[in-house]
Amino acid sequence: MIEVAPPWYLMPWMKTLWISLCLLGLYTIFRLRTRHIIHRNKELEALILARTQTIEQDRKTIQTQNEQLKVLIALRDKTLALLGRELKQPINNLTGLGAKVAYLLRNGQYEQIEALSKQIDMYATNTRLLLSNLLKWGHITINQSQQIKEEVVVFHIVEDILEHFESIIIHKNLNIINLIPSDLTLTFDKEALAIVLRNLIHNAIKFSYQEGKIFVKHQIKNRTLLHIMVIDEGKGMSKDQLENQTELYSTQGTKGEKGSGLGIMLCRMLLKSNNAKLILYSNTPKGTVCTIETHYS
Repeated sequence: MIEVAPPWYLMPWMKTLWISLCLLGLYTIFRLRTRHIIHRNKELEALILARTQTIEQDRKTIQTQNEQLKVLIALRDKTLALLGRELKQPINNLTGLGAKVAYLLRNGQYEQIEALSKQIDMYATNTRLLLSNLLKWGHITINQSQQIKEEVVVFHIVEDILEHFESIIIHKNLNIINLIPSDLTLTFDKEALAIVLRNLIHNAIKFSYQEGKIFVKHQIKNRTLLHIMVIDEGKGMSKDQLENQTELYSTQGTKGEKGSGLGIMLCRMLLKSNNAKLILYSNTPKGTVCTIETHYS
């Protein structure tokens, strides 16, 4: 009897091979699909993370902008309150001046017209300084501006300030002596130093009595510290004013000049940003000594 062998592709081993190849193919497809899904998931996670970080950054930016807006609103309200309070008196003083001048002219009272013109100059100078302080204070508060330091000749700054205040100096018949050497230089922000000295000299004028003296001088300590001092012989400052660092004190001068106290606060802010400080103390038996202390080389 003759047995006929089945074709090779029907052999059991061939069936096993075919089944193994199918299973291997399915496994390979499964692995490739799984790998693709994992890769896609990683891409999605990275995208979600990036968008989450963007959203968080945007949230922080909005929060910072809201805080800045709150500061600006508070600054606006404070500035408007200061303007309303401090400009009210100068405006009231100027009200009706035209009628007063016309009356004095009609009656030939020319000496009183001259006195009135000096008074107007004093009001204008005080108001201009107040507005300048407000603008600088607002600029510093909003922008936190960086100081630009350069070599500054202190003598020239003082002379410019005295020329600026000439009318009110003459009005009080004051003798202001600039003892700063003409060759004394200082590495400092020029605008900041000018504003500080302008306010200190203006305060000295404001609180000085008629025909008083004011000295602007310097002192070098231990070859490393420079003191620029504005010394007056006026009404002086109270203990609270000397010790106060943050509050605004409004004090009348010897001729009834009004102020907001903003000048001293502005001086402290500008000096601090230049690594310097303001020292105030009574000049016994009368007057005040205002000292700018800064590093010197």
